[in-house]
This record gives sequence, C-alpha cells and structure tokens, in this order.
Amino acid sequence: MVRRTSVLAWVAALLALLAVPGPFGPLGPPPAGAAPAAACARGAADRAHRWFEAAPPLPARGLGRQAQSGSTVQVRAAALDPADPRVVLATDGTRVQRSDDGGCTWREVWTLDVEDTVSEIAALDVAHVAGHSRVLLVVVTGPPHALGEAVRLRIVRSDDGRGGWTTAYEAAGVRTAAQHGPGALVRSGAGATAYAALPSPTGAYTWVATADGRTWEQRTPPGASDTPADLNGAAASPWDPAEVWQWHGAGPARLRVSRDGARTWRDVDPWPTFPTKPFWEVADVAWPRRNGPARIVVAGGSLRQFDDPADPAAVLAWSGDGGTSWGVSFPPRKVSFVEGPVTHTARGDAVLTGADGRVYLVPYRGRVPRREEWRPLAPLGRPPDPNWPVSFGLDAARTSAPGVVLVPDYTRLRLLAVPP
Repeated sequence: MVRRTSVLAWVAALLALLAVPGPFGPLGPPPAGAAPAAACARGAADRAHRWFEAAPPLPARGLGRQAQSGSTVQVRAAALDPADPRVVLATDGTRVQRSDDGGCTWREVWTLDVEDTVSEIAALDVAHVAGHSRVLLVVVTGPPHALGEAVRLRIVRSDDGRGGWTTAYEAAGVRTAAQHGPGALVRSGAGATAYAALPSPTGAYTWVATADGRTWEQRTPPGASDTPADLNGAAASPWDPAEVWQWHGAGPARLRVSRDGARTWRDVDPWPTFPTKPFWEVADVAWPRRNGPARIVVAGGSLRQFDDPADPAAVLAWSGDGGTSWGVSFPPRKVSFVEGPVTHTARGDAVLTGADGRVYLVPYRGRVPRREEWRPLAPLGRPPDPNWPVSFGLDAARTSAPGVVLVPDYTRLRLLAVPP
C-alpha cells in the first residue's frame, strides 16, 4: 500500500506541475491548429504510464530547403528544460517552437531569415540557468549533410528561450565530417557553462566552451592529435564545470573524458575484461548526486546482430564511479540497443529503447544492475525507423526532473512520465 500511495502521489504531483501556468507569464494564444490545453491528452497518458505524442507545428518548407535537406517536414532537434518538464522546444531546422505545458500547445519563438535557404538549425540545447530556460542553437550555413563541404557556423543564444536572440560565436571555413546527424553538438553543464563540438577547417571536431553563454573560447584546437572526425554524443557535468564526456564511432568506438574543460582528453575502456570488444555506438552519462561521480552506460552487442537480428547478444557496460571500474548487465530478453535512444532520469536510472520498440528502465543501486531488475516501460508503439540515427544522431533522447523522457520522432515528440 505504501508503494502504491507513493506512486500515485508522484503522478498527482507531476500532473499538477504540468497544469501550472508557465513561470514567465502567458505566451499568448496558441498557434493555429494547436489543440486547446483542456483537450490535451498529456494528463491521461501520464496517468496510464503511456507515451504522449506531442505535435509541434511543422510548416512546409520552400523548394530551396527541400532540395537541401531532402524532406519538406521533419523535426530536426528537440530538448527539454532539465528542471521543468513543462518546457519543451523543437525545431524543423528553420523555426524554433516552444511549449510551456508539456507539449500540448506551441508557439514559434525564433526563425531563420526566410530568404536564407542555405542555413539550418543543426543543434539545440536547453539549460535551466538563473531560473530561466536558456536556449543555445547551432546554425550551419551551407550544405550541412554533405561530407567535406565548407560551411559557416553560428551559436545563437537566448537567455530565456523566448526573445533576445543573439549570435554568441561564429566560425567560417569549417568542413562537415559527421556520419550521424547534422554535424554539431551543444551541451550545457554546471551553472551557465556550456560546450559545443563543432566541425573545424580540418574536418575533425573542435570543442569550444563558455562560462556564461555569451563569451566562447576554443578549447580543443582543430587538428589536435587524436581529434575525432565523427562524434556520436556528449555530456557535461551539472556539478563540475570542467568535466565533459564524448563518445564517437569513426573506426573503433571510443569513450573519452576531459576533466580540464575539453582541453585534453583521456580514453576510457568500458569493456576492460572483454578480449574482443562488443560492437557499440551509443552511451549516456549522468550525475544524479551533487558532487558525486558520473554514472555511465554503454549499450553493446556482437556483430552477429547484423546477420541474425533475433540473436543480438546484447550487453550493457555499467559504471557507477566515473569510469574507474566497470561491470556488465544483460537485458531480460534478446533485444538490441546498439542504435536505440539511451538517456538517464534525474535519479540516475537509465532508460533504453530497443530496436524492436521495447523500452526498459535499468536502476542504479550502487552496484551492477541484475537482469531481473530491468523494468519494462511502455513500448514506443512502433520501433524506431532504421534511419533514426542518421536523422537525429545517436544522442537525441532527453530527460527532465522528476522523470520525464523525450524521444524525438520525424514529425512528433514522444514523452513518457517515468514513475519512481
């Protein structure tokens, strides 16, 4: 009875939070075609522990943008405020849409110049800074999906995610090199700290960083020794402004950590006891305790999965001490997580989506999770499209406290309230 009461209380608190008006005042009328908040199915989905499909407005784009990206309507990136599950942002590459009620209604808050047909919003990040939802965008001018092409990059900032949009950083003459996603990443860390991984003139990635969102400086020089040419994901500590992780899959997949603000990097082997390393591409890093070590999961499998999808030999590498020691955990059923969305809730539990659409919560309890502790959550309803990692990258899932998970789809955002 105690357990049931606590779960019901948690759900009631989350629904109450989603019902509260936005903390920054009314946004005005919802965009044309948006469902009224009273008719939104978000509350019912949360009560039933089912995925809610939010539908941000995605206007059809002009012929120039169609020729550039190959599609007329698609979500390009999405994010949640990590401290406020009501605040959801999404972009189709041209416009930034914002919801302050958990995805029920939307309003356009920024757009590229309508004549600028060769620019695209390639990355989006939301951080909770000074009580506001700060938003950082990476805008690529040029053909961002063509390898080796010269482009110009801008980092655009809004301190509240509503107005005051300002270009905070620019770089020209860089060359795209990404194999997955649009070719840039931006991640917020402790306080107002943020990091961006951007293509450089050599084609390899370079890191730039800021302590306040306004002034950016280069940290990893272009062409530095061992600089990756492909980047699958990254994470920055919310407690330590100097700790940032990256993982990439150009050649053998590698997990790396910097503890000096992306100036130098050290390789971390998530499979120290494996003579033949499992195949992997996705990982996630979280810091659920203030000043505590990072908790890391790396989703792996054998190469047999490409010959026999029914036998993926899935295995999860797990570390609860910042990568100093590693254990392995096996899912309760045969399912591949090698290219599925992976993220963490605020309390440090991992949420993994399999190739067949199954979703599992893997708890952290100070030790390697046992097979019987993997908890099935509501499935996505349909498996992710095989092109999902190509369109969104391998680090697109997001979470917000107390436990809301976001997984973007081509024209929808799927949100799930994860019970404790």
